[in-house]
Amino acid sequence: MADSVEISPDLQTWAWAAAFSTTSIEGGGRAVFSTSDSEVRYFLERGDNGWLRVTCSHRMGPAQFEFAAPLMSTIEKYFYGLFGWDVRANVPLKRATLNENLREARFHIGRFTGRGPAYRALFDDAEHYHFALFDGDQVVAVDGFGKTLATIRLNQLAVYLSVSTAEIRYSFQEADDGGRLLTVNEGEGEGTATAKGTLTPG
Repeated sequence: MADSVEISPDLQTWAWAAAFSTTSIEGGGRAVFSTSDSEVRYFLERGDNGWLRVTCSHRMGPAQFEFAAPLMSTIEKYFYGLFGWDVRANVPLKRATLNENLREARFHIGRFTGRGPAYRALFDDAEHYHFALFDGDQVVAVDGFGKTLATIRLNQLAVYLSVSTAEIRYSFQEADDGGRLLTVNEGEGEGTATAKGTLTPG
């Protein structure tokens, strides 16, 4: 892997609200998000092609590829969404679901495969087809899960990319009614503290 990466102060604060500790620089140039018992750890590193790569380890096991994007701003929105459900549960606020009507039409999902040594290192399998979020012709992000779950996760990411970080923070952390981003369904919904490990809350 190439250059090291750092977690911004705002994202650190958001991770702490979700009960994740953070390490800005770790051996090998990786930034790390970790639960207090290290049951779940997310590693963020920059590949030789400049892309940022997120892997996840459960119970101190080997890290598996989860997500990659060329821009740090996309990575930050990914983590804001990933941790948002735990933040909301920890406040606590009413359970809710994501308002996918906010997704801008310019985003669409398609297949992506990386070729060459740089992509082989980034995605672990250069010949395997992954699903990607596109903004027009530009690849915004690549998901490491299978078709069904990747489609759900990338659709959610498209919603987060369609709104400001301030709106994400307000809806998850302050708005009991969910604000514009979330829809509260009494007795139902997502956003439990068991969300760790997937962009889709448990």
